[in-house]
Amino acid sequence: MFGWVVMCACAYHQGHNDFPDADKMLDLKQWGTLATIADGLEKGKDTISNERAIILIANVHAFFVGIAATIAPLPFSDTLLLDVNHP
Repeated sequence: MFGWVVMCACAYHQGHNDFPDADKMLDLKQWGTLATIADGLEKGKDTISNERAIILIANVHAFFVGIAATIAPLPFSDTLLLDVNHP
């Protein structure tokens, strides 16, 4: 369900030109291997666009929020994965 929200939000922001310099490619010297994309011909010489980098970091952020919610749940959260004595 969260994936649909992210896709709709990305489509909305892309349609309203909210991503700064969306078509600009990232500088390999500044970003390093995080910005490379495997193209098969030049062995990683191409870089991703600024728009893809923004979406990538947003997804990584959501992933780590989910990990944190699993490791340190609130008292009213489900304890199925953490409580050994759970039926």
